[in-house]
Amino acid sequence: MNNSAFSTDMLSSLTLYYAKCEQIFRNPGTHCRANDVIVTCENNSDSLRIAVTGDYTPIRFLKLRWNFRLPDTALFLGDAWERSYGDLQFRSMDSGRFMPWYFFMRQEDAFHGFGVKTGGGAFALWSADPAGVTLYLDLRCGTEGVILNGRIIEAATIIFQTFPTDSFTEACRAFCTKMCDRPLQVTTPVYGGNNWYYAYGNSSRREILDDCRRLAAFCENLKNPPFMVIDDGWQPGERSMDFNGGPWDRGNDRFPNMETLPKEMLSLGVRPGIWLRPLQNAAPEIPGEWQLRRWILDPTIPDVREWIFADIQRISRWGFQLLKHDFTTYDLFGKWGFEANPWLASGDWSFADRSRTSAEVVTDLYRLILEAAGSAMI
Repeated sequence: MNNSAFSTDMLSSLTLYYAKCEQIFRNPGTHCRANDVIVTCENNSDSLRIAVTGDYTPIRFLKLRWNFRLPDTALFLGDAWERSYGDLQFRSMDSGRFMPWYFFMRQEDAFHGFGVKTGGGAFALWSADPAGVTLYLDLRCGTEGVILNGRIIEAATIIFQTFPTDSFTEACRAFCTKMCDRPLQVTTPVYGGNNWYYAYGNSSRREILDDCRRLAAFCENLKNPPFMVIDDGWQPGERSMDFNGGPWDRGNDRFPNMETLPKEMLSLGVRPGIWLRPLQNAAPEIPGEWQLRRWILDPTIPDVREWIFADIQRISRWGFQLLKHDFTTYDLFGKWGFEANPWLASGDWSFADRSRTSAEVVTDLYRLILEAAGSAMI
């Protein structure tokens, strides 16, 4: 196998799912058209770029198929949607197994990496069977077809690479590097403490400062001091099994002054960090039309984006140097990664802005959080 295996010349079929229709293109070449929808397949030296445009037609999925014989003895390792649950492992071939984002195929003499670059406009899911490889691209907005209004999106940039069997760790590192053109790199190791794992939300300013002293004592005279992360429980409002959200503009009675707390933590020899769940918010000023579901904000609404930006920026300006934002995938899609079967989005719903795919909504939100955080680490 080589990179040409994933060129347009080797693409066996492309299936476009739009509205309530589907159209199969055999040996599709570089352009496929159905109604106002156009799919472009562009060969580059080491990748295959898939772009989609349309006007009024709701676009749902693309399915790309390459037919070539896969060895019966090959083993496969796939990725996960939002995190692994102790289930990342090489397994024998299973055509019913879906592998998000990328996967490795192991043969006796090589590792083969199949993947899509980060930042694409679709959720990507792979499957492999004895006769070939299939890539599914989810272009929906929630569970409804995206309406692009003439916009062109890069659905996926597909890459393939072969590595020797000397070291899988090195192969995986090299392939993941190739998938990410603009990594967010840190200059020093990130380590420290997080009070969730003993306090579980039952904490206070005094207890956090005690944690800071204890942690700093373990790391005296180090040039790279540890982080101490304040997890869930600092925010105002009642907490329950269904709710641990904001508002995020102040602390509660046990955390009376969040603006001075980071300075106190720094003075004790640790770097201050904090947890928040930015999409769950019960602030009384938030109108119902801003919500995807009860208390869950829709980040495609401009006013919601301004609200989230202000929350993140405020916490960064208080002096917290690490922001742990949590539940984000769950709040957007209503399920955890292990519950996806096979997609995260199910049911009958869409974001307020039907012109953005779910993948774009997630990327837009993460970029917003990164920008609002300033110099703080995410």
